[in-house]
Amino acid sequence: MTNPNKEDIYLLNYWKCPNCEDVQTFTGLCRDCTVYGESQNIIEPVRRIKVDKKGNKIISTPQRFESQSMAQLKQQFINQRSKKPTNKQLAQIEKEKELLKELESIKEKPNQEGIIEIGESALEEE
Repeated sequence: MTNPNKEDIYLLNYWKCPNCEDVQTFTGLCRDCTVYGESQNIIEPVRRIKVDKKGNKIISTPQRFESQSMAQLKQQFINQRSKKPTNKQLAQIEKEKELLKELESIKEKPNQEGIIEIGESALEEE
C-alpha cells in the first residue's frame, strides 16, 4: 500500500450540484444554479453535496457515543494519568486474586455439618 500524495488526498473529496450534476473538487454553492439578485445578493442558494469519484452521494452515518457520567470520565482520566503498578505491586495483586478464588471455593464447600471452616482450628484434637 502506497501513501497518497497531498494532492491525491485533496482530490479524494468531490462535490456535486444536485440540479446541474456538475462535479467539482471544492465545496460551496453552485455558481450556475444559485439565483443572485441585482446587487449580487444570494436569493436561492444551491449547495453542493459530497459525492465519491463516480458521482454517487456519500451517506454518512452518525456515530453513537455512550453518555458517561462525570464520575466515570474523571475516573478514566485519573487512570490514564496514574503510574503503572510495579512488579511487587502486581505480585501482591495476583496473591490477592488467588486468595479471593480460595475463599470462593471454600464458600461452595461446607463440611458435613453444614459449617464453613475458615483458617485452622486452635484446639488440638486428641
